[in-house]
Amino acid sequence: MLHSAHQLRDVSFQELVQKTLAIYNQAHMIKYRLPEEDLDALVSISCDKDQENMMEKCNVLEDGGL
Repeated sequence: MLHSAHQLRDVSFQELVQKTLAIYNQAHMIKYRLPEEDLDALVSISCDKDQENMMEKCNVLEDGGL
């Protein structure tokens, strides 16, 4: 099971979709929340570029940004 963005560093978007499909076994959307945003402002991941953007934001957070 995937628990955090740290586990996504070496996973492609397609692999992420397959992993979440194995968990939920139904159509679903993958989203994440930025720390400074409310839950109604979730960011969707629908391609490799979206996942790269999420990881960049994660790296900024790890470095003490935002």
